[in-house]
Amino acid sequence: MDYRFLVPIGAAMAVLTGFSTGIGQAGVARQAVESVGKNPEATNQIRSTMIVGCAVAETCGIYGLLTAILLIFAF
Repeated sequence: MDYRFLVPIGAAMAVLTGFSTGIGQAGVARQAVESVGKNPEATNQIRSTMIVGCAVAETCGIYGLLTAILLIFAF
């Protein structure tokens, strides 16, 4: 049985990880701005923690994009 029709569906699902990553990073940035507003003395620590969190979240989006590219061009 030929399952080639499932490749575009799998690629589309892999690309959806980019959307969820964007939503997650927007939530992180929103919480960081609120935290800086409540505690301005901790701006540097909040910023560094936010950058690390966004970098970790971004890897999920990059893996999803890589998976989509591999699905499209390998099959």
